[in-house]
Amino acid sequence: MDDMVGEADESESAMTGIEVGDDQVRARKLIEQVSEMVTSDPDSAASLIGRWVAEEH
Repeated sequence: MDDMVGEADESESAMTGIEVGDDQVRARKLIEQVSEMVTSDPDSAASLIGRWVAEEH
């Protein structure tokens, strides 16, 4: 396979990887699930969020 898609020049810097921790992955998944719940069952989502807020006080 001799087809070349692109070539990086030496002057181009490498892309910096962003490390994502387990806590960030869990938080993103939780946000995704709550967002889906808000759409499918807004009353239950409101109740859940209300309980979270009450626990913080």
